[in-house]
Amino acid sequence: MTDTDVFADAARDWLERHAADAPRDYGAILPPELAAEGRAWQRQLFDAGFAGLHWPVEFGGRGLTPAHTAAWVTAAARAQVPPFLNMVGCVLTGGALLAFGTDEQKAEHLRPILTGAHVWCQLFSEPDAGSDLASLTTTAVRRGDRWVVDGQKVWCSNGRVADRGILLARTDPDAPPHRGIAFFLVDMHAAGVETRPLRQMNGAAEFDEVFLTEVSLPADALLGPEHGGWGVAMGALSYMWHGVMLSDLQELRIPLMLYHVLAGLVYLVLGLVITIGVHKAVQYEWISLKRGFPFMASLLAAAIGFFVYLVIFVLGMSFASDHGMMHVVVDVLWQMFEQGVGGLAVSLGIIYDMHKRFLEQERGT
Repeated sequence: MTDTDVFADAARDWLERHAADAPRDYGAILPPELAAEGRAWQRQLFDAGFAGLHWPVEFGGRGLTPAHTAAWVTAAARAQVPPFLNMVGCVLTGGALLAFGTDEQKAEHLRPILTGAHVWCQLFSEPDAGSDLASLTTTAVRRGDRWVVDGQKVWCSNGRVADRGILLARTDPDAPPHRGIAFFLVDMHAAGVETRPLRQMNGAAEFDEVFLTEVSLPADALLGPEHGGWGVAMGALSYMWHGVMLSDLQELRIPLMLYHVLAGLVYLVLGLVITIGVHKAVQYEWISLKRGFPFMASLLAAAIGFFVYLVIFVLGMSFASDHGMMHVVVDVLWQMFEQGVGGLAVSLGIIYDMHKRFLEQERGT
């Protein structure tokens, strides 16, 4: 039994005894009406040693591995309790601080996240910058040793109960869209910050809109490079997609990379084998070039591709089960599936082109 397995057993035992203390499993976003219960649950997790599992000990964590974090998230899901207070604070903000923060920023912000003392919200989307986030217009202008922020944010989760927020704002209006942006840590109680519930069509108000009017931020509110906020944000969001940052999976990084590369090579070889096989089959007249041939070749290629992916899927699930990383490997498998579909489309395009050329040659002869 591995150390992770021992930890997972301990987590399940603890949850069996304390799951009744938890609020309902509300998912990634802390409902405003459960803010007090969520904070209390987060504090209980911290006291019991189930918060910040792979975070450094000096900042309140346990100093374990991302595999332990994955084991905890899995155990919490099975017990139907929240694994942490909210995604923005315990995953996005924590991940960004660990990757880009100074020692002073880490010391100031990480422990309050783990204890539930501070709830964090995300200030990214704007009325005219949702799916195209790089077109945001909220500005941050340097004045002396401070930054002055003006703008509006929408679809903010946990805004009305948040103590802090992670903010994207434009610092260089003349730079290309992705390069003139900075990533800030904002005190949601600062002067000039106004939060309003955003009423949805169903009458609920799960999200908020936040107005920032001449909000003055200290110099140390900047996280990462002055105009490099886009990279910081993408790093933070990678924590959200996987629950833990894939590039920090020290034990699994090489196996997963090799696994992904191997899958890509399999799809490439598959395309080449199909293409060469079709060429030789036609050359030696094992098959005749009829109008329905591209359709039959497509079915054959899809069948072979599906079989290969099925084998990789079974191996991947076994790997995930052995390492307690089911949620990460499933995500990787889905990416591989998307890549495989793309590779298969290219192979079929080559087959169609060959078929067309062969028909043209037949007509010429």
